[in-house]
Amino acid sequence: MLLGPIPQAAQTLYSLALREALAIPSDERIVATVALAFEKAEAAANTFWVSRDELEDNVRLLY
Repeated sequence: MLLGPIPQAAQTLYSLALREALAIPSDERIVATVALAFEKAEAAANTFWVSRDELEDNVRLLY
């Protein structure tokens, strides 16, 4: 069983908590969050695949 991403829109409900916990300045926007869960390969949503840009071109990782 693989760990896979689940795109989420609910971060808008918790944006203040995310900003505080991750020290995200107010002049930066939170545009997406991704939850992780065990993948169900047979699920219809997991049969759709598109090409992706390089992570470094679109994401700033916060540690």
